[in-house]
Order: sequence, then C-alpha cells, then structure tokens
Amino acid sequence: MLKKIALLGLFGLLIAGAQVAKACDACGCGVGSYQFGILPQQSKNFVGIRYQQKSDKTTPIHADLQSEESFRTTEIWGRFYPLKKVQVLALLPYNFNEQKTLEKTTRVQGLGDALVLVNYNLVNNTDSLYQKVKHNLFVGGGVKLPTGHYERKVEDSELNPNLQLGSGSFDFVANAMYTVRYDKIGLNTNATYKYNTENKNEFLFGNKFGAGTVLFAVLKVKETAIMPNAGFSTEITGKDFTYGAELLESGGYVNFASVGSEFYLTKLSAGLTFQKPVSQNLSEGYVKTGNRLLTHLTFMF
Repeated sequence: MLKKIALLGLFGLLIAGAQVAKACDACGCGVGSYQFGILPQQSKNFVGIRYQQKSDKTTPIHADLQSEESFRTTEIWGRFYPLKKVQVLALLPYNFNEQKTLEKTTRVQGLGDALVLVNYNLVNNTDSLYQKVKHNLFVGGGVKLPTGHYERKVEDSELNPNLQLGSGSFDFVANAMYTVRYDKIGLNTNATYKYNTENKNEFLFGNKFGAGTVLFAVLKVKETAIMPNAGFSTEITGKDFTYGAELLESGGYVNFASVGSEFYLTKLSAGLTFQKPVSQNLSEGYVKTGNRLLTHLTFMF
C-alpha cells in the first residue's frame, strides 16, 4: 500500500510540475537547480565537492540595459544513511556571481542557500541474484534554508534578485530518483519540484519543476569503472512576484541535451557533465541561457 501511494505521489509530482508555469530568471539564487543525476554508489555514504558553471545574456528592449551574467558555485555535498532505507542528502554552496553591463561589472561572492533532503528507498532489488532487471527508486523531500544573503548591496545599490547569493526565504523541495539497469546498460531519471515562499522583502521567486533522464553504460578497466552517459533535461519556472505584483519579464523554460562521464576508483568518484540548451523561452525571450558545466570529486565510505 505504501508503495502504491508513493508511486501515485510521484506521478502527481510530474504532472503538477509540468503544468506549473512558464518561466525563470534562468540562473541565480532563487531558481537554482537541484537535479542530482547519477549519484555515486547508492548504498554508500559520501562527502565531496561539486562545481557548477552557468551563464545568461539579457537583451531587454532598451539596448543600453543589455547585460551578461555568470554564476559559478562550489559546494560541499554529502549523503548519509541514518537507517537502511533512509538517506539524507545535504548541500552547502559558495557562490561567485558576476554581471557585466555597458557601464560596469558587478561581482558578489559568499555563502549560498543550504539544502537538506530526506529520501526513502521505496523500491530496490539491486541485491537480487535472480532479477536481471535492477530497479532502485527513492522518493522524499526537504527544505532549502536561507543561509545566503538576499539584501546584499553594492555601492549602495541593491542587487537584482537573480544576482543575489540567496533567496532570503525558506523553500520546500519534493524529489524522486529512479534507476533501472540491465546488465551494463541503465537509465537514470530524476524529478524535483521546489515550492518557494515570500521573503521579508516581499519578493517571491517562481516555483520550479525540473526533470532529467540519462542513458548510461558501465565499462570496467581493471579496478576502474567508467560510466559514459548522455541525456535530456528540462526546467520550468513560474513567474516572480514583488509586493504581490507579477513580474511579466520573468519565468520560462529551458531544455538541455547533456553528455558526460562518471569515474569510480575504489573509494573515489569523479564526474563531468556538459549541458547545452536546445530550446528555451526565458523572461519572455529577453534572457538567453548558455552552456553549463558540472563536475564533482567525491569520497565514498
């Protein structure tokens, strides 16, 4: 019964997210993506460092307001199993944000918003000697904490919301991660939905849905395992609100094609993923997001 309820909840999560909205400030603090992709060996604890790099180009009606933004994040991440079927995932980011306009370059850096997720291993037959097709499903949720500054100012001028280090709000995340594998070929699918709350400045970032699917193969060379992969992901974000009024030039969607590889050597894991946008409509077409790079180095125990 518990499994049926959770599977129905997962289906509802996918449908609700797909209908949420139409938008996003592309990158930045309020709309950060929490898709995890292929995680290191699911049965083990781990701790490591992840690095992400993103960029935007904003071209509003007035050409003199054109800008380019870059977002680089280095974060500590970890996974722990307090119980056999319960995993805790935690992220603590440090952000480096930059905006270039015709007049000046603005740079900010500092601690971002922390995330804590608790997932339950609903389906898992990976240890079975009789099942050729292996399934592994985690469902759960958590909270994003306002550990990053939102009110930060540069030269007495308040930063744009998407350039802030944090959202200034407590936000809630639901997620699901599913992996199916036959022999040396597998498919990893994950989905997240983030429900944002209004911060004390009366700014509300749009809720966000993200989903991705990755096809992978497992190749072994002596003690090293190599996992090349390719896939597709989508991000859909609702309109932002300020003082209760909808910001028209916000929100949108972007679809990515990705290619990458994971590497495993005894207790170490490393990964590299490149994402290229293949279609998008962000902030009513005024924002174009660029390529993304994600990498990690992780110690398993």
